[in-house]
Amino acid sequence: MAEGFSVPGVEITHWSGIPVSAAVALNAARLAGGNAPARRSRGIQSPTVRPLRIHLPPFEERVTVSSIDGSGAQHELREYRRIVENLPPLVNADTVGTAALAQGLDLDEDEAGRAKVLLFTPRVVAQGQAVETGATFSSAFPLSPEDGANAIGQQHFGPVVLITDVRCSSATGIFAAGFQDHRIGPVLGTDENTGAGGANVWTRTLLSDLLEGDRATPYAPLPKGAGMRVSVRRALRVGALSGTPVEDPGVVPDEPYRMIRRDLLEDHADLFDRAGLLLKEREPHTVSVTDAVSVNGSLKLEVKAANVDRVDVHVDRRPYASAGLTGGRADVTVPAAAAARTARIDGSETGRLVAGRTERLP
Repeated sequence: MAEGFSVPGVEITHWSGIPVSAAVALNAARLAGGNAPARRSRGIQSPTVRPLRIHLPPFEERVTVSSIDGSGAQHELREYRRIVENLPPLVNADTVGTAALAQGLDLDEDEAGRAKVLLFTPRVVAQGQAVETGATFSSAFPLSPEDGANAIGQQHFGPVVLITDVRCSSATGIFAAGFQDHRIGPVLGTDENTGAGGANVWTRTLLSDLLEGDRATPYAPLPKGAGMRVSVRRALRVGALSGTPVEDPGVVPDEPYRMIRRDLLEDHADLFDRAGLLLKEREPHTVSVTDAVSVNGSLKLEVKAANVDRVDVHVDRRPYASAGLTGGRADVTVPAAAAARTARIDGSETGRLVAGRTERLP
């Protein structure tokens, strides 16, 4: 790092003579993004690392960065821009194959991430990537079977909070949507929404190759090597926002938060304090089987729960009984189930599922 730029608290004031806020806005206007916050975030990152595969080249060949440190001293850094060949991607998006068809990553972030590895990591170990889906096309279908998604079961029964920003896209955007749709906990966001990525990204070259040899193909070579990308198999929301795509709208946080200087200088200390307060406001919901015995061919379960007013009992994946709780406990008898292997207990509060546990029976 140049002298005066490696000390925490240094404030960049100008980029090539332009006030930094205006420089970010100018960059954002030229970059791709699903929404205004996403473009602004690209505008912040792109002055230093810019993938030319998907973005326009910068205007300047040499950059002057002006800053002020904590003592009020002014500093200036001048650097020529450098164009380098990036490290190869894990998946070739232009090659027909299941990996390319299933690709849903943020191409900007992927390119920039590999460039940072090239700049700052002396040795890189390449790892293979294989993505299999095998799903047939329809208007909407689950990416994974429900039983498979729930096989592990709930592992944490305390309150949780999810922190997001506009750089959350693709897999993280889909995760945030599911977290919010299933009301697992509050979403605390430092931007108006997430980055609005939630689909598989297919290139025009890939689409053309898929129809290679088909006389009715609509694809012809574009002039001067031009290309384009499209989003397919977009992820859809469930629950209150059922049918709404994650792509473009993104996920709007339940609790908005504005970053302050303390966050920048103390590793997001104020943000984590706010997350801690949200956790403190919420109660844990727990369910467990404290005893399971066979009595005359029936299965008798002793269930313990906290902040739950009703439990639903499933034995060997079949629903059998519901019971209210007294003092946080309930005794449930399941007829003709002495040989059962598993019991799943779902706990509800005022009609809403808040906890679930699957346990193996002795």
